[in-house]
Amino acid sequence: MKKRLLTKKWSLRLITVTGLVFVIFIAMGLVRELVNRYMVNQEIEKIQAEINTLERKNKELGGLVDYLNTDAFKEIQARQNLGMQKDGETAVSIESLPDNMNSVVELSQDNSDQKNKLNIEKWWNYFFTNN
Repeated sequence: MKKRLLTKKWSLRLITVTGLVFVIFIAMGLVRELVNRYMVNQEIEKIQAEINTLERKNKELGGLVDYLNTDAFKEIQARQNLGMQKDGETAVSIESLPDNMNSVVELSQDNSDQKNKLNIEKWWNYFFTNN
C-alpha cells in the first residue's frame, strides 16, 4: 500500500512537471508570436508614414509639373533664357553703370554721413565750410 501511494505521488509529480513544461513551451511560442506581431506592426506604421510622405511629395511635384507646362512659364523662360520678345516690344539690356551713376552713389553716402552728425555740426558746416 505504501508503494502504491509512493508511485501515485511520483506519477502525480511527473504529470505536473510534464504539464508545466508543456505550458512553458506554449507560453514561449505565444510570447515569440506577440513580439513578431509587434515588430510587424511597427514596420507597417513606418512604411505607411513613408507612403504618406511620398504621396505628399508626388502631389507637390505634380503641381510643379502643371506650372511648368503653363504658357506663362514658357513665356517667362523664353524671355529670360532665349532673349525672345513679343511683336511690338523692345528689348533693353543694361551692361554697366554709367560714370555719372558713381557720383550719385557717392552723394548718397555723403547724405548718410550727414544723418549721423549732430544738428549743431550741420549748421556749422552750412555757414562756415565751403561744401
